[in-house]
Amino acid sequence: MSSAEKQTADAMLASASLLALVPQENIYPDEIEEKWDVSNGPAICYERGDSTPNYTLNGTLHSSRVTIIVTCWAKSRSLANAVALKVSEAMAAVQNEQVSQGSGYEPDLEEYAAIVAFDVWELD
Repeated sequence: MSSAEKQTADAMLASASLLALVPQENIYPDEIEEKWDVSNGPAICYERGDSTPNYTLNGTLHSSRVTIIVTCWAKSRSLANAVALKVSEAMAAVQNEQVSQGSGYEPDLEEYAAIVAFDVWELD
């Protein structure tokens, strides 16, 4: 099985309704490129939050539950929330459960964030 990050990217890139809101070039792993500007439309940044290994009784690593954090940035709270909803739908379509949701605001740049987190399984 592929990494949790790859599973997340693949799920988002397979969602036509998400890509209708966020161009593929505005979906970033780990951090958003400095060239992105909120006036060019929303952006998504996804990253590994933490990992919990699962071992068999004999001590062999079987799998890991990885928390993936997806931050959706936009020029308005409603647009950021709409993007986060589409991310949640894309992840649910591949059986990844949303475990939390939050929000943020960057006053210097006047950007809003909707933050969603998912449990994604990696099999070893």
